Amino acid sequence: MTSDPRQARTRSSDVSEPDQGVSKGTALLALVLIAVFLYAVRWALLPFVVSAVGAYLCTPLIERFGKRTRLPRIVFVSAIFIALLAAATTMVIIAVPPLVREATSTVGDLGATIERLARGAIGDGSIEFLGKPMNASEIAQAAASGLRDWLDQTGVLLTLASWSFAGLFGSFLAWVLFFFFLKDGPRLARGVLWLVPPRNRPVTAFVWSRLDPVLKRYFIGVIIVVLYAMAAAYLGLGLLLGIRHAVFLAVLTGLLEMIPVIGPASAAVLAGLVALRQADSVASIVAYAIYATALRLSIDQLLGPVVLGHAARLHPSVIIASSSSGLTMSEIQAACEMHPERCVIGHPFNPPHLIPLVEVVGGERTAPAAIERALAFYAAIGKRPIHVKREVKGHIANRLQAALWREAFHLVDQGVASVADIDTAISHGPGLRWAVMGPFMNLHLSGGAGGIAHVLDHLGGPIEDWWHDLGAPSM
Repeated sequence: MTSDPRQARTRSSDVSEPDQGVSKGTALLALVLIAVFLYAVRWALLPFVVSAVGAYLCTPLIERFGKRTRLPRIVFVSAIFIALLAAATTMVIIAVPPLVREATSTVGDLGATIERLARGAIGDGSIEFLGKPMNASEIAQAAASGLRDWLDQTGVLLTLASWSFAGLFGSFLAWVLFFFFLKDGPRLARGVLWLVPPRNRPVTAFVWSRLDPVLKRYFIGVIIVVLYAMAAAYLGLGLLLGIRHAVFLAVLTGLLEMIPVIGPASAAVLAGLVALRQADSVASIVAYAIYATALRLSIDQLLGPVVLGHAARLHPSVIIASSSSGLTMSEIQAACEMHPERCVIGHPFNPPHLIPLVEVVGGERTAPAAIERALAFYAAIGKRPIHVKREVKGHIANRLQAALWREAFHLVDQGVASVADIDTAISHGPGLRWAVMGPFMNLHLSGGAGGIAHVLDHLGGPIEDWWHDLGAPSM
């Protein structure tokens, strides 16, 4: 029996088999269509993703209990499901009604709240607002009227109603799917593996065996971020700002942290509404804004990169490459908390599947070994890598292109030639030589036996005069 599935694949491939695979074009079209479909239904997939991830994390615990007790799997599946459902239901029953009352009261007294804040900011005087002078009372009336007009729009109400219904239905669906994935997760995994062509199953299983622990560590890192968000939110909202329902808001902040962009924004808005309701001065609003900013920065710039980067535990040989043509690697490394020494620029040239050039650039903190491994990797896959020894904007090829573009624009601007003639001058002139030789090799061959030194001895002066005469058009 083969210990490494990759060897099994190699041996099996030695046997002549009829080619029943699809063409690369068909496969690419299928992948594009699948990607478009998944993007179109991305919100509908959210309950499936959340429930699948939850079941994936709970499965090792179920299997461990099953091995120790030898009881049926359904016993532990039911126990974990009931425990989590009971905890979620208890939180909803205890915390949601007070929050709803608080939100209703906040919206109902929004005019008075805005007037109180405006009066604290401008006193009894007036300021220029919406093109006319207004006092605190008039500002509050204008804001409340604008909000009512916005809510009175049919489209807004329908959107809010549809999102509310979708949220309720999605929550119910997520719990149903969660139980299903807990119960039949291993069988579903085997079914997914069965969809892979038989000759590729050993390799697929091998890759998954390496990917599985990485995913588990990553999701554990997400849980750590969620717990931190809960603790930090309670510290800020409850202990420092003294906002009511701080416990519920803290739990909500942590849970919504798992939903990219929309989740943290929703948590900040809900907590902001409660803070606005209790605010007695502009300073209170500023304090909440400072808290929200500090929480966001601590998660996005400190804890998140460290915890999730550590959870991934990249192998020491892994190179972290960026294809950026605008940012330098040193700029990217400034925000890289984990393994900056492995970070390089690997800048391909479009279309990358046809053009072999890859520009490899290190940053101030890049290890020389990382650059050497990157160069070797690109060469091994058939690319033609070059080492850019010093960071410059645009690297090498883009700068050379930019120099040619600058003079081409200048010549058109000065009326020297038409756009079509300038394109022809390159595509039917030096461009034909540049396709197989670089500028220095061209010069060297032009000098005959004397090479590039002979060219510079005889034409160095005129070339320098051309340099001084080159244009510098402005966009």
